[in-house]
This record gives sequence, structure tokens and C-alpha cells, in this order.
Amino acid sequence: MPEDVHTASLDDQFQYCRVHLMTWNVAGSRPAIFMDQALGLTELPHPDIVGIGLQEVSPRSGQEWIDGLSFTLGTYNFVRVKYRQQLGVLTLVFVRRPFLNHCTGFESEVTKTGMAG
Repeated sequence: MPEDVHTASLDDQFQYCRVHLMTWNVAGSRPAIFMDQALGLTELPHPDIVGIGLQEVSPRSGQEWIDGLSFTLGTYNFVRVKYRQQLGVLTLVFVRRPFLNHCTGFESEVTKTGMAG
């Protein structure tokens, strides 16, 4: 299918897509209660896709970060579509619910480097 045909069908429903990407070295800390500002949610219009990369996530706090971010973004009508945790790195992708039907085939790859990967 030509690229312009695919783009035209999406353009009929969505004029643009706002993406908020962030990285954060959490230095082993637990999630804060109020993460709205860091996630780009305090200003309108809200992003449509949020990508998060956390470094130095401790094994004990990894699930807390996943749950905390999922809860916070869930209150803004976001759905977690992908996450991956490898040692101290945690990556997550959230999509606003109205965009969900247009987002398919999420993949992630890992390249292990160093002694423990």
C-alpha cells in the first residue's frame, strides 16, 4: 500500500499526535505520589503517547514504578501497551485510549552489554 494512502486514512481521524518522552535516573528511589508534571499532564492538551525510560530502578521498586505510573496515567485515560524491565532499566509506553485501535505490533528489543547484561 502506498504510504500516502495509509497516512490519508489516519489523517481523517487524527490531525496530529502529541508524544511525551522522558528519561529519569531514579537512583533506586520509590515513585513519588505526584508525577503528573514530569509526565507532561499538567498542561493542555495532554500528550497522546507517553514513553518513559527509568534508570537505576531497584529490583524491589520496579513493580511499584510500573503500578504508580500505570495508575497516574490511567486517571488521564492512558493504557499501558508495553513495558520491559532489564536489571536497573525500565521502559514503558502508554497510549491514550482513543488511539489504542490505531497502535498495533508493539515490539521491543534488548541488547545485553557488560558483565551482567
